[in-house]
Amino acid sequence: MSRRINREYKSTLFVLVFGNRKEDLLELFNAVNNTSYQNAEEIEYNTLDSDRGFFVRLKNDLSFLIDRTMGVYEHQSSPTSANITVRMLHYYSDLLREMIDLKTLYREKEVQIPSPQFVVFYNGRHDQEQRRLAVIDVIDTCIENDILADVLREHRDEVTEMYYWEYNEEAHRWAIEKDAEERGEARGEARGEARGEARGACLELIQQITKKVKKDKTLEQTAEDLEQDLEKIKPIWEAVKSEAPDYDEKKILKRLGHEESKTDKIWSLTP
Repeated sequence: MSRRINREYKSTLFVLVFGNRKEDLLELFNAVNNTSYQNAEEIEYNTLDSDRGFFVRLKNDLSFLIDRTMGVYEHQSSPTSANITVRMLHYYSDLLREMIDLKTLYREKEVQIPSPQFVVFYNGRHDQEQRRLAVIDVIDTCIENDILADVLREHRDEVTEMYYWEYNEEAHRWAIEKDAEERGEARGEARGEARGEARGACLELIQQITKKVKKDKTLEQTAEDLEQDLEKIKPIWEAVKSEAPDYDEKKILKRLGHEESKTDKIWSLTP
């Protein structure tokens, strides 16, 4: 079973601790899954190399095997993309390609694969000075309570800076602008569709009211026949009456359009 092991982890606290120390990773795995594995040697790292052209490595990614589970863990400091699951699924698929001999897929015997577990550890980035102080406090607390104390003592300054700046600012800004742009386009399209539908509904109501007016129906009778609120159809009924005997629909719509406050209510009507 051939695997490429990434031995040049990016210098981050998450990978520094959990990508090199099986004992800490086992403790993390147990905490996440509410399990009680004891033997850290059961863990087998299988994080892929990042220098292959067809695969873009996830930021701070880490993968490993334990029992029949493949853990795919990632740490992020920037807001998590809604596509993170798809990205990690691609990662899992790539790991399987490294594990499985393609020829075995054509045999009758079922190929056993580990159950994937995708986990993202996220801590947001807010006020910078408060964040720096918070990181320092957490490091001090961990050292005082002998939590990863040896790692934190040795890499204290590095850890502080990593957690302070650990995100891709350019990519983050691009993602925010792109999301805002798409939301704006979606709202514009929705408003356009809504206006078109509302205009069509109003035109249909004009046609129905015109039939009633031609039969000399009163406003009250028209509202009752069409099962519409009298006050809401009153502007349309009056506009239709004013265009008798031609009942030009374009002129009626134009007349209604001059009364914006009434038009807002009319456009929302449904026949």
